[in-house]
Amino acid sequence: MSPRTREAGPLYGQVAAGIEEGIRAGKWAPGAKLPSERELCELFRVSQITVRRALRDLAQQSRVYSRHGLGWYVESDEGQRAEPAACDMAVIAPAHDGFLTGIVTACVEAFARAGRVVEMIRLPKEEGEVAWSQAVPEEVPLLWAVAGEERSLAQRYGALTAPYASRSLLLGRSIPGIALPTIAIDEQDAMARVTGHLISAGHRRIGYVGSDPTLTGGWRRYQGYRSRMLDGALELPLAWVVSTDRVGHLAEERISEALAGNLRPTAVVCSSDTLAAQTIHHLGSMGLACPSDVAVTGFGDEPFAAYLAEPLTTFRFDLDGLATQAQEAVMEMQGGRIPRLRPVTGDLVVRTSCGSLVSRIYSGDSGAF
Repeated sequence: MSPRTREAGPLYGQVAAGIEEGIRAGKWAPGAKLPSERELCELFRVSQITVRRALRDLAQQSRVYSRHGLGWYVESDEGQRAEPAACDMAVIAPAHDGFLTGIVTACVEAFARAGRVVEMIRLPKEEGEVAWSQAVPEEVPLLWAVAGEERSLAQRYGALTAPYASRSLLLGRSIPGIALPTIAIDEQDAMARVTGHLISAGHRRIGYVGSDPTLTGGWRRYQGYRSRMLDGALELPLAWVVSTDRVGHLAEERISEALAGNLRPTAVVCSSDTLAAQTIHHLGSMGLACPSDVAVTGFGDEPFAAYLAEPLTTFRFDLDGLATQAQEAVMEMQGGRIPRLRPVTGDLVVRTSCGSLVSRIYSGDSGAF
């Protein structure tokens, strides 16, 4: 393709011309799927806004067309479009769970790169599940992304998956009592490793700021912190445990109370990177510094974690490994075999917010505590 130049017209026009050139050269045949918008951004070294403008321009010229949720395709010479391929699998996910969003996104992107068609189904609240069941496609593997109240998970997902047990797989979290193939990340073990790292660094008074403990993510992360503290025979005062989905007025009061006095925690474990960032900010408003006064850790290794004023120690999950396992599991299920699954782990990412002078990554249990 010709390199784009400033003299060649608007940037989106240059991208459109480059795509047109690829179509004429046979790189993308009539009816073929174009690269994803992200891949086109990398190919032409432009923003997604520019790529979308170029694609809309080509669509107006009847050179390409969009299939909702599937991508962009080259228009056939006769103007006749092939029917979209039937889905290869369905991912059934609840709304409003940031942890699962990252997992589902990693899996769907991996499937798309392999040319597999995924149907996304949003799991409604419990009262809508009877009518919703009609949306489940027939015969294809079903990947159930797990979230909800910890105490009712087995009952709810047991009922949901029962009609489709032979083609169902649990994604993201395991459910005790449900004997289905499961690709899960152990949030409890990961949080225990984060807490253990602080203990190995000499901390004995460690507080906790976490999300709603009635929900499975909040519960399992809190249990990881709690179990590691008890294993170390360390105190666990209720005043040091703050439950919140965000650091708002009430949570700030609780955090202030937990960190008041001479026997305040010397470290705080947070159940997400967002809560950790907000906690560090609140420490500053109290006249305390991270990590010299209070060390802070997060969970999830969000893109911003390394760029905070005090780079954040956190836990990074192996989402690529999880997505690879999901692909392999679907292939085995489609071949009539029971998937062979192995635990999905991750890395403890040590940065300076925990008091470390050097950033490092611990894989597995090596060096963590």
